[in-house]
Amino acid sequence: VLWSSFLIYGLCFGALGAAPDWAPLLGAYVGVCLTSAFFCGVGILASASVTHPVPAVMIGFLANVLLLVLPRFIDFAPTRDTMIETVLELGDVMGHFHKSFNIGLLDSGPIVFYLASTGLFLFLAARLVESRRWW
Repeated sequence: VLWSSFLIYGLCFGALGAAPDWAPLLGAYVGVCLTSAFFCGVGILASASVTHPVPAVMIGFLANVLLLVLPRFIDFAPTRDTMIETVLELGDVMGHFHKSFNIGLLDSGPIVFYLASTGLFLFLAARLVESRRWW
């Protein structure tokens, strides 16, 4: 519901005579929805990993911030380790968004990244909740 206002602005601009460029607008809409699902999956995994809500919020927030900020530290590394660099580039959440969705390109690589990562986090959260049932 929150992201639907994004499309309403485009329709309003179109009705007022300034037709927006729909490809970047719709691409960014799809990307924002997939990125939101990814971050929600991280938060659900954090919530499933602890029993109290306050640590779950802190763990989820810190994990999401680390996923956003960690790939930016590649430029500050004193030595270049290609394996760590590759892992950070492949897991760069905002890099996938900017390379594809932000310019209106619906590439299958970032879509698969977001869907697979969200599915992985939800699968791990379900396994954690299910494992507690047998304790």
